[in-house]
Amino acid sequence: MSLSRPWLLIDLAPLVTGLVLLASRPGTSLLSVAGGATVIAWGLVRFAAQQGYHVPRLGLARIEPHGCWDVPLSFVVAHRGRSLLFHRPFPHEDLPDAYTVYALPSAAAQDVRGAWGLQPVGGSQQLGLVPAASLQFAHSCGSYVQARTLRAALERLTAS
Repeated sequence: MSLSRPWLLIDLAPLVTGLVLLASRPGTSLLSVAGGATVIAWGLVRFAAQQGYHVPRLGLARIEPHGCWDVPLSFVVAHRGRSLLFHRPFPHEDLPDAYTVYALPSAAAQDVRGAWGLQPVGGSQQLGLVPAASLQFAHSCGSYVQARTLRAALERLTAS
């Protein structure tokens, strides 16, 4: 087995711990079986996220960002069955403080995700502005925005 990074064994520790819990007391306690299975599931999700797979995370919405900053230049997020583009045009001087939010047509959502710069496409519906500071991003083990800040920003967007 080739280790791609030295911390691989530490990353696999929850899986090994869960297997030990299951193997050490087979059939003796429902609590040890449930605990072992929970630790294994948590370890698999954590390991998959660290390897670059997007996995659902409680309280977070997955985004496809453009711009490798703590606050991305633009990003696409799925919300209530729609693809929404949060876009700040690349600055010639200062970066805008607010995202312009577009509802993307369903047929074009995939095309936009693969495009450089995540530009709005024809048929996109402009919904309004959202201050960039109102969104909180989480970039550990993938790219996410906190779901509560996304909902709050979109509620203010639709109310205005």
